[in-house]
Amino acid sequence: MSTNYFLKKGGCGLNGCCEQSWHIGLRARGWRFHFHGNNPMGGCIESAAKWLEVLEMLLAIRDSNGHAVWRLVDEYDDETSLAEFWAMVEGTRGGRRQEYYGKYVDCDADGWCIDSREFC
Repeated sequence: MSTNYFLKKGGCGLNGCCEQSWHIGLRARGWRFHFHGNNPMGGCIESAAKWLEVLEMLLAIRDSNGHAVWRLVDEYDDETSLAEFWAMVEGTRGGRRQEYYGKYVDCDADGWCIDSREFC
């Protein structure tokens, strides 16, 4: 079983019609968390530590009413806190790394897989 995680910016109409979404990565049973290297602010995120910085920064943004502008959700739109999400990521550290065609995707200095290709 696998679950995708997303960073979502709130909607501007019924059912979040203007919602923006960025794929953070994929958790698959028995595997390390597989990060997507896309950056919601442009460019590429090349490490799990950088993803954590981006998540901390964006999840701290509040609108004029004090509500969070961004949400961290799974593919079922269930919201999770950054602490819960990062604990889940760390819990996969002992898992296998993602392999494509017999070689590892790009991995950061801590061994986390970072993939700039499209996947879900």
